[in-house]
Amino acid sequence: IGIFVFQIHTIYLPIMQSEEPNDSEEYEVCKYLVENEYEIAYADFERANTMTVLSGGEIRVAAVASLEKMDVCKWLSSTEWYVPNVPYQSRTAYIVTEVQRETFDKFYNLHKEEIRLEAQIGKFYIYGSEYNYSVLEENAK
Repeated sequence: IGIFVFQIHTIYLPIMQSEEPNDSEEYEVCKYLVENEYEIAYADFERANTMTVLSGGEIRVAAVASLEKMDVCKWLSSTEWYVPNVPYQSRTAYIVTEVQRETFDKFYNLHKEEIRLEAQIGKFYIYGSEYNYSVLEENAK
């Protein structure tokens, strides 16, 4: 009981009482996306939901199963967030970390004429495109 009370007092109450989220790299990425008028982005599962929340829902950051294929994160995401259920011709951001860049490069090399590196914020690289290259798993090759 003592540990539970301690956690509530030192961790959860400060979070619930704060008006702005902690200034983190994830939050800075969200600010960048909002300022640059992105409405949809893709990232790994570990970061996607957090960034959607940090943006106050202004950006939908959908999880992908593989940064190499940009395919739906099955059972954890709505299929409505991936092509063909979103327009192929829609401005899209792709968020990857330094560690993930080698895997992402396989995807990037297929679309390097249309995808550009826009910014680096800490460990995050933000790529942008006028096209949404996400796919439902059945279509990913």
